[in-house]
Amino acid sequence: MDRQIRYCTTEDGVRIAYNVEGDGPPLLIIPTLWAASSLLHELPGWDDFLARISKGRTLITLDARGTGLSQRESIGDASVLAFGLDAMGVLDAAGFDRCTLMASGPMGPAAISCATRHGGRYAALILIGSWARITEAPREVLRPIASVARANWEAAARIIAGWNLRRGLTEASKLASIYLRSAHGEWVARTIEENLEVDVTDMLEQVQARTLVIHAEDDPFYPFAEAQLMSAQIPDARLLPLPGNLS
Repeated sequence: MDRQIRYCTTEDGVRIAYNVEGDGPPLLIIPTLWAASSLLHELPGWDDFLARISKGRTLITLDARGTGLSQRESIGDASVLAFGLDAMGVLDAAGFDRCTLMASGPMGPAAISCATRHGGRYAALILIGSWARITEAPREVLRPIASVARANWEAAARIIAGWNLRRGLTEASKLASIYLRSAHGEWVARTIEENLEVDVTDMLEQVQARTLVIHAEDDPFYPFAEAQLMSAQIPDARLLPLPGNLS
């Protein structure tokens, strides 16, 4: 399906590219770091996945700041919480008062921030393989990746794409290509360095949206204990454990 790209400006002045398609209650997906939503259709099964989760819904996707068709230069704030401003700007521009918000991996804190700052705008929150804080083990992995991204973004992109042990070489190569075309190495390094100390656990009890936390039990990068923490502290949240490692 051809995607018609629209643009909006966030409250901190960043231009964001987004797309709206389908009919029904809106589902807004905060994209993962460094991969432009407008390129993910190149991954096998991605469009089928979107079609399944958006059936009977209006699907809203965007390229996060610093990536893809969105503004990629002269961006002041690279914190994960600023990515929540991208989502809010798109939701306003698309003309929806409320939506279901979905985020995965490091974009979980951005979604949690949205759900606390603008709680009435979100009917439901879906967090997949995410966390509310970065623990020391991932921090020690990410620090050298930031240095590699600055020095050799192609090498860093291949390392990041290969983190998922279930991903075959062909798929990992395609994902690395998407990373390379989606963002610059300096932006990747900034987003790592400016988010190593992110901790939104004090926001969890303020989340009012119906929340589903989906997490692999053997996730080596985002510990399952973090999913348990979010599920326990977000009022009435539900936890869906998945067997194995799906990270």
